[in-house]
Formats: sequence, C-alpha cells, structure tokens
Amino acid sequence: MEKAYTLNVPTSGWSGVDIPLSSFDPVNLADIIQLKFEGNGDVFLDNIYFYTTGGGGNPTEPTQPAPTPTQDAANVVSIFSDLYTDINGTDFFPNWGQSTVVTVEDIQGDAALKYTGFNYQGIQLAGSQDLSDMEYLHVDMWTVDATVVKVSPINNSGSPMEFLVSMFPISAGMWNSYDIPVTEFTDAGMSLNEIIQIKFDGQEGVSPSNIYLDNIYFYKTGGGGGTPTEPATAAPAPGFDAASVISLFSNEYTNVGVDTWSAEWDAADLADVQISGDDVKLYINLVFAGIETTSQTIDASEMTHFFMSFWTPDDVDTPSAFKIKLVDFGEDGAYQGGDDVEHEITFNASSSPSLASGSWVNLNIPLSDFVNLTKKAHIAQIIISGDVNTVYADNMLFHK
Repeated sequence: MEKAYTLNVPTSGWSGVDIPLSSFDPVNLADIIQLKFEGNGDVFLDNIYFYTTGGGGNPTEPTQPAPTPTQDAANVVSIFSDLYTDINGTDFFPNWGQSTVVTVEDIQGDAALKYTGFNYQGIQLAGSQDLSDMEYLHVDMWTVDATVVKVSPINNSGSPMEFLVSMFPISAGMWNSYDIPVTEFTDAGMSLNEIIQIKFDGQEGVSPSNIYLDNIYFYKTGGGGGTPTEPATAAPAPGFDAASVISLFSNEYTNVGVDTWSAEWDAADLADVQISGDDVKLYINLVFAGIETTSQTIDASEMTHFFMSFWTPDDVDTPSAFKIKLVDFGEDGAYQGGDDVEHEITFNASSSPSLASGSWVNLNIPLSDFVNLTKKAHIAQIIISGDVNTVYADNMLFHK
C-alpha cells in the first residue's frame, strides 16, 4: 500500500520539509520496504530520514485543560463539562462493538474524556432530550493523530435519525474548539426533539487514533439565533514547546517586538480587545492590514510552520477568502532592496484548513507552502487581507 504526499518546491534552492507521518494514513508504518519519489524535472535530494520529536516536540497528551466555556449556564444543556451540570445518568461507554476504550483523564484538575484506539464511540443519555431550541453543539477536542472526526446527535425517531458532521479543521497537538450550528443537522431533515445519544465517528478507512474530548454541550446564545458577532471563548492555547516558538502575539509565550500591527499604508481599523481574559487583535473594515517587524526582522530559517488563530462572524462561503502573505526583505533588510521575496496563501470554505464563521480556526501552515518565500532569515512583514471584513486574530507565531 502507498499514499502520495505532494511537495510544493521552489524552482531553485534547497527546500526542507517535515512531513507528519499521519499524512500517509492508512499506510502501515510498521512494515515499510520502499520510498517512492514521483514528479518531473531534475531534483537533488539529501537528509532523507524518519524521526521522532521525543520530549522536545509536541506532547502526546494535553498538558493543559481545554478552554473554559463562557456560555450562560441557563442557555446550556451539558453532556460533559466540569463547568456545567451534566445530564444525570449518562453512559459514556455504551457497548456498540467499537474498538474504542474510554477513560476519564485529569488534566490539571479538569476532567476530559480520552478515546484510545478510537474508531467510533457513542454517548448514551439516560432519557430523551428536547434540544430543538438549541442553536449550537460545542465540542473541544485534542489529538496528535486523528485526521477525520465526525459527530452527530442521534434522535429517537424520524429519518434521518443521525447526520454526521465533520469536526474540521483539526490542528494536531492543541485543543480545537468547535461550535457547530444545529442547522447542520436540521437542514438535513434531522429532528432534535428526542435526542437519546451522541455519536463520534472516526472511521473513513483510517487507522484508529487517540482523541481527548471536553466541554460537550448544546447551547443557545439568547440573542435570537444566528452567528455570534464575537467569540464566546478564547482561542485554544497552541500548546507548542516555548523553546520551539518565535511568538509575535500570544499570551502563552514571550513575544518578540513588533513595530506595528496596522501599518500607516494599510486599509483596516485595529482594536486591542480581550476575550475571556485573553488578549486578541480585532481587525474591522479589513481590506488588507500590514504587520511589520522592520526594525528587528524575524529569523525564521529554523522554523517549520507559521501559526495563527482566526475567528470571524462574516460569511465565508466561496468566493469569500482570507489571505496571509509573508515578506522577507533579504540580507539588506530594506523594502525593495532587490533581494525581497514573498508568498501569499489563500484560505476559503474549501481550503485545508477551511474557513469557518463563528468559531476559532487554527491556521497551522507549513512554511514550505510559501513556495516563493525562498529566504526566511529576515521576515519583515505579515500582510493579512481578504473578503472577510471582521477578523479576530490571536496566537500569531512561527514554530518548529
């Protein structure tokens, strides 16, 4: 069995890439006999090896609890959360013939469900629940190896009784927060008036994985429905080793100096706000915004990824897009000095990861995807732009 991974490489110069082995699912990594390279043109290859991060890379289990929910308890029907009163008598390990093993783990005093060998798993409620007045299903998930996780409430009657919705995007090694509009289920014809079970599904032909779940609850905003206009919770903490991070903006790390978060030449308005006690940059009337580190450029030559937490209340359906451009001023450190390089990445509703409206999206972008950014030792500008006019930005950093 084989599975290809596409590399986007520059037309000249060395390009290094670290490929997560999860990208090759469902290939059995216990019995590798060959490596295959396929393409066109002439290439030089060096330093081809497998490795593990050991203790210095991303952890294999959460080191901090899931973000604390901020929804009013009066508007919540909780399945599993320390913050709220859960439905009494719930069975978190009904025997449906699954391979999953369920345990409750303590993460710094906060309980989380751990699904080991996860292929699918159900939660059996003690009785049917009328959730027809709820607006969202919230789930926090942490994993390093799951690539497909879907969720559905299961109704006691009607057709369909369930409708699986993907929890996407999935960023490995950190908490991912999902606020799924219940219209994802009801638009498919499913009723929420007699919910008796919750189902998580990770099959899709991939190998069983390990996932952690917390803060599983339904809620309504109390504002008449629709997409919320601002985040209800802080962005999930990235969870990267601080020694492997160059942080521009994050409460989780020591940040490097940034000259401006909204350059005088850009077209955007900027405000510094707090979401659940966490500092966040809010861009409104965004056409394009320039973030500059010109007085002390960033040397990201040893980094592998650019990361940013993104939240918008705006419509993200195609053709709406959000773009991130990295600009390196070259050795002279000057704009248009003859050695500048840059590359822009576009995200939309069908990209990977995809944009979402009303929930935090973690954009964890391999620097190798910035194909034309052939130098990374003097990064002086990050330019964000797009059709979404309101953007909450957090945890902007480089990491390896």
